Amino acid sequence: MTERYPFLHRFVQFIALIAILISVLFPGAVAAAAMPIAVVLILLAGIPHGATDHLIFLQLNKPRFVENVALTRFYIFYVLLMAVYGLVWWLWPALALVLFMLLSVYHFGQSNWNYVPFARRGAAWMVYLLWGSFVLFTPILWHFATAAPIIGDILRSEVPVLTEGFRQMACVVLFVANLVLILGLRVQQRLSPRQMRDEIVHLILLGVVFVSTPLLIGFVLYFAGWHSLGSMADQIRFFQKRTTNYTWRTYLRQAAPLSAVALLGLGALYALQMLVGVQAHIGLLFIFISIVTLPHMILIDLLYGEWEMKPSVVIQNA
Repeated sequence: MTERYPFLHRFVQFIALIAILISVLFPGAVAAAAMPIAVVLILLAGIPHGATDHLIFLQLNKPRFVENVALTRFYIFYVLLMAVYGLVWWLWPALALVLFMLLSVYHFGQSNWNYVPFARRGAAWMVYLLWGSFVLFTPILWHFATAAPIIGDILRSEVPVLTEGFRQMACVVLFVANLVLILGLRVQQRLSPRQMRDEIVHLILLGVVFVSTPLLIGFVLYFAGWHSLGSMADQIRFFQKRTTNYTWRTYLRQAAPLSAVALLGLGALYALQMLVGVQAHIGLLFIFISIVTLPHMILIDLLYGEWEMKPSVVIQNA
């Protein structure tokens, strides 16, 4: 997003700075409002950024299938994959969690670095996994006292205790490793000086967000702001290459139906918990999001693989 959508990136940075300031001045109020704020941001950006997957599938398969056949294949693929993954969550929650974390790490890294050309697929994977590990694990490790009960609910078991020194050192290592990564990409002429500066600012700001705001606020700011909005912009660019007069308004209109279905699913999950007398908690929300997100991650990987974005020109003295 730093490279392709500078205005959007600056807007997200501005919101992040406001969140940091409010968290520092009013930590108690922000902590108390963390859950509703996180839910609102997920509803506004997180869910819609995966609500045009059926249209991406149509575009990727346009030469091979007529529209009705492609849509049928899409819904069969989507529903079966969600059902299988839901079964894995039910039978082997630890395996499901590890799988989702690995895919999320790759997905987050790919969404940030897909504009950089790599000669080898393995090099791209290493960059994606390193960046994704920073944005996923830093807020979890830094706010482990908050994260551990959520993870325990998901796994239906106790979470091993991690010492504060180990957790903080792991966060520092992830930060420094990504800083070295950015500098290394500049040395290899894969980033211009401006791109390098933008990515360093990006890294520092995210680090401050993760450390200074509550767990849910920090991660959802990244997920809804940097990741989801950036992914929406990439999808819009993908559609604009294939459809005339495609805009943000078109995207939001097309995303509305599946977004509504996802919201109904969340509402049904909440109502079911109330009906059986189970207190609603973030763990079940996380599992629901992971189930509906897994097919999306696969489709977005196919989108980036098929859509060969023109590499950015590196200017030596920019």
